[in-house]
Amino acid sequence: MSEFNKPTEPIAPKSSQEFYDDLRNQVIDEVVRETMKLTSFGKDTLDSLIITYQRMKK
Repeated sequence: MSEFNKPTEPIAPKSSQEFYDDLRNQVIDEVVRETMKLTSFGKDTLDSLIITYQRMKK
């Protein structure tokens, strides 16, 4: 590994809860992106859905 690619700080392993929370947030972000593509609802409804999804993040 070259010096350029070498990490500057050791990477601490995540606890199972941190891993779960990160995975959950990634899934919620994906749901938000797909919800933004919907055209069958009005903008206000979609904005309300997106806010609700964002509040589910940990």
